Amino acid sequence: HYIRCLKPNGDMRPGLFESDMVVEQLECGGVLEAVRVSRAGYPTRYTHETFSARYYVLGSGDRSSRDTEELVGAIAREVYRSSTEAEINSNVHGTSFPASLDDYDGRDFTARCALAGLQMGRTKVFLRRNTLDKLEALRSGVLSKSAVVIQRIVRGAVTRSYVTAMKDEMTGAAVVLQRAARNLARRRYYLGRDRVVISAATAIQSVARGWMTRTWFDRHPKTVKMRSWIPYREFEGMERDMETMKLERVVLETAVDATRSELEDTRRNAELMQTELTSRLREYETNAERLKEELKAETEGKMRLKSSLEAEAKVSNDSIDRLKAEVETLKEMNRSLQENVAEAEDKRDEAARELGAIAVTNSQLAEEK
Repeated sequence: HYIRCLKPNGDMRPGLFESDMVVEQLECGGVLEAVRVSRAGYPTRYTHETFSARYYVLGSGDRSSRDTEELVGAIAREVYRSSTEAEINSNVHGTSFPASLDDYDGRDFTARCALAGLQMGRTKVFLRRNTLDKLEALRSGVLSKSAVVIQRIVRGAVTRSYVTAMKDEMTGAAVVLQRAARNLARRRYYLGRDRVVISAATAIQSVARGWMTRTWFDRHPKTVKMRSWIPYREFEGMERDMETMKLERVVLETAVDATRSELEDTRRNAELMQTELTSRLREYETNAERLKEELKAETEGKMRLKSSLEAEAKVSNDSIDRLKAEVETLKEMNRSLQENVAEAEDKRDEAARELGAIAVTNSQLAEEK
């Protein structure tokens, strides 16, 4: 570093800046030439920490890695792969161009870095101008891809959350419809069973009442006289009817017992199914809460990463704008300097002509004397 004092104007007045005068001082002091020489060499210099923090995305992607040499080697290889032979020859002179990527990998670390247009010192990393441009372009590409990945993940998470909510609503509506349909089916089933049970109970009651009546008549002597009046064939028909009724009663009792056991089995199966569905529902709710927490944490992390990437991109854009402004200022100063040089040459020619006229006049005066 060095300090160069420049006069802003020739009148020694504050608040007045004469660009032509400043450019002339810079040109005469060799500052512009020093800048050109510096840009022809390694004008950009980063400390190891700054270089790793800015370009770690071009290496392994691990920001916590402290191996700067490994990062520089990986970046140099990437720059070499994306460079042409003319660009490599502009970085180094007198060095043969590698025949292949294996030939490049076979060279030592310093030679590989020189071919890529960068060098690594003890405390700093030195970059050529075109190498810096390539690094910035590669970094912008990686950051753009990362932004696309972040957007894809966030949009997928939002869509999955929306679809999950819609599924929950549809599942709730389906559960309500299924419950109503099953209740209706059960009511119809039990109503049909009730009709069967009522008819069976009526038949059993009729058989029991007939048997009780016949038993009562058998226990009373007067029933014998009444039987003598009943025709024999009719009495045989009544006995057959009684036997048939007894068989029907047995069949109906068996059907009632089977129906009762079937209803009991159905009730037990319904209770088991309800218990299983309740446990599954609780498990699904627990998993849903856990997935929501994980998704929320992942989304927050991605948003923080996006914010940091946007901040770095903003800083890079500001730096580029400042460099463009400085380049425009230097171009304007160069144009002014060229105009001043042309004006000085014109003044010099005019002064030479005046000196010639004065010399002629002096010679004439001398001859007259």
